[in-house]
Amino acid sequence: MRSMLMTVLFSLLLAGPALAVEEPADYPLSGLEFGLPSNLGLDDFGLRVVDGYDFSWTRRTSPSRGWRVGTSVYFDHDGDVDNNGDEGPGYWYFSSQESDRDLVRVSLRVQKLFVSEPRHGVSFVLGVGPVVGFERSSSENRLTREYVPEDPEDDDFPDPIFSENIQDRSWIWAGAAWDAGVEWRVSRQFTVGARYQWTLTYGWWDSNADYFSDGEIVRQSDSQDTDYGLSNGGVDLIATFWY
Repeated sequence: MRSMLMTVLFSLLLAGPALAVEEPADYPLSGLEFGLPSNLGLDDFGLRVVDGYDFSWTRRTSPSRGWRVGTSVYFDHDGDVDNNGDEGPGYWYFSSQESDRDLVRVSLRVQKLFVSEPRHGVSFVLGVGPVVGFERSSSENRLTREYVPEDPEDDDFPDPIFSENIQDRSWIWAGAAWDAGVEWRVSRQFTVGARYQWTLTYGWWDSNADYFSDGEIVRQSDSQDTDYGLSNGGVDLIATFWY
């Protein structure tokens, strides 16, 4: 059932040209866009695991030009617990490892749109403009290990271990985003489409980590750096409601 939602959305895209409205002069000029990543399935629909949602406001200033102001949001949480045990020289030990990871990413973009003349309700749309974003990630890993001697009278075995490390990272970036896609006019007030996006960014990040043993800090580290790169966001499926 994972791909059912995508199948429905792609069916709408294929049906769009056949249902298209053929009188563009009376189309609404403003619209609200809602974007979904193409790998979305019914079993992972939600802010915790989806690789980004897009929300945008768009305005057509002419049949071939327009603007888009939009944001992408991403939230993810992941946790894991691993319990195990083994035998040592004269004792048994039992370990418990727990980890938690959180990630928040938000970006804002403003794009100039170039729209081709529609044919049977289908237009090609190119967008380009600046983008800024912020990302914060944190992780926490805990290890507990206890030792049990095979001989209750034996006290020659290691002390229990309680360790923890906490890491935080913040990233701020700016750059340019451009995308290319298609748009199908299903009705006067509704279009569906798909687009592929690229971003060229330059960012500043800050990272720090604290390492604890038996509840006391034993080591700390801090670092800052800059980086840049070209990345793509994959294919997004877009539904636009015009008003």
